[in-house]
Amino acid sequence: MPSTAKGSRAGWCSKCQYVKTKKWRAEHPEQHRALKASYRARVKIECFAHYGGHCQCCGEAEIAFLALDHVNNDGGGRDRGHNGGTRLYAQLRRAGWPTGYQVLCFNCNFAKSQVGGCPHQR
Repeated sequence: MPSTAKGSRAGWCSKCQYVKTKKWRAEHPEQHRALKASYRARVKIECFAHYGGHCQCCGEAEIAFLALDHVNNDGGGRDRGHNGGTRLYAQLRRAGWPTGYQVLCFNCNFAKSQVGGCPHQR
């Protein structure tokens, strides 16, 4: 049932919008998957672009090889519950891109966390 409540999407109350969206997702699974994949890619690209766009250690720029790193190695407690990925990228965007993050490739990120520093920095 349409609503005129402020903040309602397309004039529907939140409960009706939820039911309508759930039905559309069930009827259009391929389109829904494509939309989710497109959103995840856009948020990741936007996040990595904001934090430098390439590995801050070795310069790798292929997005498939990049990861977001906590500069001070304090991510275990601060970002608990985000599980990384799209949820974390979206949270950072909502927070106005806080400092304390950098882009590293997976190799440099792994070396930093397991060896205590990246071989490129020695």
